[in-house]
Amino acid sequence: LFGLSIANRIIMENIFIFIPVILGVMAANTMKYLFAFFDVAEPKAISHIPIYELSLGLLWAWAFVELPMIEAFIFSLITLLITAIGWIDLKSFKIPFLLIITSSLILIGSIFLDQIQATPAFLGLSIGGIIPWAIMVTTSIFTKRKGMGTGDFQLGIILGIWLGPVRMALTLFMASFFSLLMWAYISMSLGIDKDRALPFAPFLVFAAIDIYIASYYYPKFFHHLMI
Repeated sequence: LFGLSIANRIIMENIFIFIPVILGVMAANTMKYLFAFFDVAEPKAISHIPIYELSLGLLWAWAFVELPMIEAFIFSLITLLITAIGWIDLKSFKIPFLLIITSSLILIGSIFLDQIQATPAFLGLSIGGIIPWAIMVTTSIFTKRKGMGTGDFQLGIILGIWLGPVRMALTLFMASFFSLLMWAYISMSLGIDKDRALPFAPFLVFAAIDIYIASYYYPKFFHHLMI
């Protein structure tokens, strides 16, 4: 009985960790059918990716432990959608407009709920949209091919609204840096190919989530960048 009471107490003390983990894993698991809907992969193939499911579960657990309830809900929904976008882009070089629209509606609702401030959202939108657009136009002029796709431009707008100007600028830098490292690694392994394309959305998503979490633990650093 004593051991059972200790177990019950541990469960009750950590219920706010267990439930988000389980829900996050379940949500990620259902995404395999969304991937199949977009003709990215068969559901059975996606089910062999426990890292994706576990990662989302841990992200949701972090959100509900560290963030206020409404903010945690917003974080969970946005991470669910953008990680799906990143995975679909990784497999197919496509970013579903349906997921972009859904993310937009959630973020617009967050602005109305005062969970996201309108001014930083607009500035972040500008940075997230203008810089990728400039890269896309510039590379198309000099190389006759697009360095970034329209979907990357749309995802940049979404992430800009969510993160604000400073965090979005850092996200773009971090994503560009890691994509360059990956391109260099692949080129060293397979040989240099100027026509080799890499999906940019996975790097954007990875960087955005990392920057978001880092800004929670080091708010003064990000505040000084704004001054």
